[in-house]
Amino acid sequence: MHKPHSFVGLFLPLFFGLALASTKADTLNSIWDYSGETKIRGVSLGGWFVLEPYITPSLFQQFGTDESKIPIDEYTFAKVLGKEKALEKLEQHWSTYYTESDIKEIKSYGLNLIRIPIGYWAFELLSDDPYVQGQEKYLDQAIQWARTYDLKVWIDMHGVPGSQNGFDNSGKRGRIGWQDSKENIEVSIKALDYIFKKYGADSYKDTVIGIEVVNEPMMSVLNADKVLSFTYDRYYDYRAKYNSNNYFLVQEGFMPVGYWNEQFNNDYLNVSKPFTKNVSSTLINDDYFNGVVIDHHHYEVFTDDQLSKSAGERNQDIVNYAKSLGDEQRYHRSLVGEWSGAITDCAKWLNGVGTGARYDGTFSARQLNTSTLIDWGEESEKVVSGYTGEVSDNYSEELADDFYDESEEIEEDSFDRRRLIRRDDSSSSKTCANVQNYTDFSDIHKAKIRKFIEVQLVQYEKYTAGWIFWNWKTENAIEWDFQKLVKKELFPMPLTDYQYFFTNGTEVPTRVSGSNPGPSARSSSMIAVLMVFMAAIFTY
Repeated sequence: MHKPHSFVGLFLPLFFGLALASTKADTLNSIWDYSGETKIRGVSLGGWFVLEPYITPSLFQQFGTDESKIPIDEYTFAKVLGKEKALEKLEQHWSTYYTESDIKEIKSYGLNLIRIPIGYWAFELLSDDPYVQGQEKYLDQAIQWARTYDLKVWIDMHGVPGSQNGFDNSGKRGRIGWQDSKENIEVSIKALDYIFKKYGADSYKDTVIGIEVVNEPMMSVLNADKVLSFTYDRYYDYRAKYNSNNYFLVQEGFMPVGYWNEQFNNDYLNVSKPFTKNVSSTLINDDYFNGVVIDHHHYEVFTDDQLSKSAGERNQDIVNYAKSLGDEQRYHRSLVGEWSGAITDCAKWLNGVGTGARYDGTFSARQLNTSTLIDWGEESEKVVSGYTGEVSDNYSEELADDFYDESEEIEEDSFDRRRLIRRDDSSSSKTCANVQNYTDFSDIHKAKIRKFIEVQLVQYEKYTAGWIFWNWKTENAIEWDFQKLVKKELFPMPLTDYQYFFTNGTEVPTRVSGSNPGPSARSSSMIAVLMVFMAAIFTY
């Protein structure tokens, strides 16, 4: 008689604990409080204030079908149109692409943060910049919407003068020229000063929880010490000059996991000392570097090696990566601030206007006239891209000169996992025809995407301070589109409604890679516990 009774005593709290865990709502004001009980779960509003051709291809398709004459980034978009026409087009885009209904929907999905990328040109301009301004009022509106729906905001400086990485998502594809001139640095500082002073103030602290200084600086190409010095100086401005207590967000800069462990760390002030020599010793105390967060970005589609892996190998890469981030948490809070559901690079213009895809063998570094860089994790790359189309009447000679010269050499970085390489055409027997549009997806392909998303959710929840999915929406790149993925049941909703994993990260044994999705693992596990619980009662 006592054995069944003990069985009930064992499973009763487990059952009710699972039920409570599935219904507990986040307390938004406790996000990243020092108890660490609440994780960031967010999405980025990319492609809004910094154009990315694969997010909104329609903005670039207006220039015709000849990709050699289509602008490749926001810089060339504005250069070709001229300021008056560019402002007209972008005002229409800013006022309609993300609206209050998006923010309301984001909240309804159980998310608690929006990351808003924006370029320096929204606040300051170089003397010869073609960019237009007017983004700020829409940023302010987005923050107000977030406040209305009880979401937090992370403001991300996504592009700095001259480009910090050469990607189109910096605003200017081609040369990594951020450190080329004193003016570039001065304008960067002015733009950040404006952001710190306005959005780091008490009037925004209920909603804006942090500011990211520079998104994805290519530290293996840039002078890394100068990047560090710039970042330390901005930290001082943020804390001392503008008295902001919000989080200070440092993007990893494509450096190895662990690179930032001893930087900005109160326990390793000797490491920071070369960059804080001008800071009063009375300021640098045991809590001077409190509130520094490291932002990691991770994708699995930017090398031939990644794309050749099986679904199981790709998912294991995520497990290994997440565990390595877990080791960082004792040094700094760190999270995965960009990730996606992409298992191919087939989305139109994902690799840049005028490029193909590695997945089907149509991508070539020669299309970009430049080197490619190993950066997205241990064995990954993303193109340091340059425009190679003919210069039409719409493009000035000055514009053409801004892009990479094929003869330019970039010094190899000391980190062997960040090496620069030349790549020939990739070869592949695969085709993008059936994996580019959802209507063509097979059930097996859908299952692979769902499982890839789930393994990231499970592992990032387990090992990091949170995650931010890239992106909230796109026009037609579904693997990068949170909204579409949810509606097509490829993204768990609720967020822990896993089909392939238990919430502790254990894989559901009945679920095999590539099988059709079935009942959720969470629901199945709760049903199983309930059945055991009921059986125990009847036995009793």
